[in-house]
Amino acid sequence: MPTQAPTVVTRTLAEIHAQVLDSMDEGYCRIELIRGADGKAIDYRFEEVNASFSRQSGLEGVLGRRILELVPDIGSEWPTLYDQVARTREPLRRRYAGTPLHGRQLDIHAFPIDGSTTSVGVLFTDVSERNAAQAALAASEASFRDTFNTAAIGIAHIALDGRWLSVNPALCRITGYAADELTGMTFVAAAHPDDIAASLDRLARIISGATTAAAPDRRYQRRDGSAAWANLTTALARDAAGAPLHIVAAVEDVTEKRNALHEMQRQQRFVQRLTQVMPNLLHLYDFAAERNVWVNRDLGLMIGYTLEECATIGPLLLQRTLHPDDRGPMREHFHRVAAAADHETLEFEYRLQRRDGEWRWFRNCDTVFRRDEEGRALELVGTATDITERRLIATELGRALGAAEAANRAKSDFLSGMSHELRSPLNAILGFAQLIESGTPQPTLPQKDSVEQILKAGWYLLELINEILDLSMIESGKLSLSTEPVSLAEVFADCRAMIEPQAHKGAIRIDLPVLDTPCYVAADRTRLKQIFINLFSNAIKYNRQGGLVSVTCAATAAGRIRILFEDTGCGLTAEQLGKLFQPFDRLGQESGPEQGTGIGLVVCKRLVALMGGTIGVASTPGAGSVFWIELHAATAPALLGTGPELTAPHVQRVAPTAGSPTVLCVEDNPANLLLLQRILAKRPGLRVLCARDGARGVAIAKSSLPDVVLMDINLPGMDGFTALARLREDPVTAGIPVIALSANAMPHDVARGVAAGFQHYLTKPIILDAFWAALDAALATPPASTTPALGAEGP
Repeated sequence: MPTQAPTVVTRTLAEIHAQVLDSMDEGYCRIELIRGADGKAIDYRFEEVNASFSRQSGLEGVLGRRILELVPDIGSEWPTLYDQVARTREPLRRRYAGTPLHGRQLDIHAFPIDGSTTSVGVLFTDVSERNAAQAALAASEASFRDTFNTAAIGIAHIALDGRWLSVNPALCRITGYAADELTGMTFVAAAHPDDIAASLDRLARIISGATTAAAPDRRYQRRDGSAAWANLTTALARDAAGAPLHIVAAVEDVTEKRNALHEMQRQQRFVQRLTQVMPNLLHLYDFAAERNVWVNRDLGLMIGYTLEECATIGPLLLQRTLHPDDRGPMREHFHRVAAAADHETLEFEYRLQRRDGEWRWFRNCDTVFRRDEEGRALELVGTATDITERRLIATELGRALGAAEAANRAKSDFLSGMSHELRSPLNAILGFAQLIESGTPQPTLPQKDSVEQILKAGWYLLELINEILDLSMIESGKLSLSTEPVSLAEVFADCRAMIEPQAHKGAIRIDLPVLDTPCYVAADRTRLKQIFINLFSNAIKYNRQGGLVSVTCAATAAGRIRILFEDTGCGLTAEQLGKLFQPFDRLGQESGPEQGTGIGLVVCKRLVALMGGTIGVASTPGAGSVFWIELHAATAPALLGTGPELTAPHVQRVAPTAGSPTVLCVEDNPANLLLLQRILAKRPGLRVLCARDGARGVAIAKSSLPDVVLMDINLPGMDGFTALARLREDPVTAGIPVIALSANAMPHDVARGVAAGFQHYLTKPIILDAFWAALDAALATPPASTTPALGAEGP
């Protein structure tokens, strides 16, 4: 049989072309350019499309239609670009993204078609999803980089051989190394030497898959050699086949946290140990349960109960041992604590009975410890202290203080009474001696010598009494000072007038400082003058004939002024300096020609100390001594005015008036009354009335209306203060000046007299000059408006 020839299937080139285009995933189209009259492309028409055209572009039924017909707002850019391809014969690659094609993003490749200047082939692919995925990937990578770089904890990728692959800034801060330094070493190089073995073992376990959990805290050795504690969490990264790639590690710096924890644990141990060794009972009290829920020691042991007995009695121990009288107050105490603010601590004292029957006192100091959400107190914390011995000591101390105060009062009363009893006879002795000395006719020479001896001894005895009283008041703390700015120039001027007569007797020259600028010290003016007079007097008494007393002032550090009294006397030995400020010790001068009490310097030292100063002495035997005091400097007081009211009153003696002024003397001591009569007799023209008690004095004053009343204080029946009050109550006698003459010479006596309304308060013994000045001032006082004139109601 003849062989049959195979059947040949022939396809046209067009069919092959169409099959190839339709098999492509990319969209394809052949477009024909439409040009305007000026030859520029203004539109194009679709001549051919493949099967993927609609899927890639989203356009349907495009064959034979123009692009501006299908997509009116596509714009003129694309006809121009395609025209450029047709004219230049150069292909074009361009990305299209726009709203007209439903927001699609197309990757377009335009190319010329051989032999045609009006047709262009276009291949394109919708890359919207791919671009979105790439953008999401880029955002994810950026987010990871941000997280990696800004994370508060250290993050690292570690190779399976232990090398650092990548590290973030936080890990660099933890280790102290830069990133390039870390990635050039293994993690072992940065590990603490004591933790290297454990770290290597953990690396092997991670790679083997044996563990992925967080590791115990590990230490890194920082670049500076210090240790950093870190909490390490690791995970093993694998590839798609499950093979290990690298290790991801998260490193948290817990150095401060561990230090804080250790410090807290140390403080907790300290508090625990402290509560164990404290002698006080610490307790935590539950308001709802009405009992202690925690104590640092067993309360029962403090009051004599064994642990077994405490366990048997249980919560009722406090109620059983609490004093019945303290149960209600204790409940009130707990209510007060619950109502108090959190920062308040309230105290409460109560009694507990020991097992042996003894009552012991305790003091609670409690404050709110915990509250609920509504602010109600749930618990209080406090201490309980056994204060039994303290209360006993306080009781005994109270008794002792009471006894001391009673003794001090008795001492003050004794001193006041003794001063009065000594001054009364001294008043007569010195008063009559002064009268004899100034009497007419003048006493004979022997009589004058005798009177001088009486006066000398009397004034010495008065000085001794005054200094003993001063010292006693200072030591008992009853001497009050009035500290103010005092001008040294004024005090020196006052002292000069008082000490110059004494200095003239020994031809002693007084050299006082010339102060170019006002100089003030903080002191009591009267007491400062007393100190200066004492130092001047000693410098004169123990000086040589024709010697010198020199005073200088100098500013020292810390705002103080030193006043130095330098004499040219015989000086003092070291032994004498050691005894200088001892009372009644005159350093061997007891039998010398100069009288003294041996108390003056002691009083000076006490007074200087009370004014916040110091006193001292330096001496050279045979050359003299320098006594100095140092006081705080002060600023000059502000001047309030320059009127006459700021000037000390100048008292002048006044001659008796034609009406014969009347003086009423109220005095119970016959000798002192006689003395007053003799003194007043020296003033011709004075009419003198006398009364021996207060009641009689008031009666005479109301009937006779004297010009001045001289009033003793300690009078029988009615004392001088009461008599003064009676006179002031009656308008007829209210304006009569009353002068107190009293042996009550303590400072508080004088202050009381001035406050009561005496025009002057003169202390006994009477000093005639002071007496006459006070009397003349009283006689010169104009009568008060409330005092009716004699005969005002006459016919």
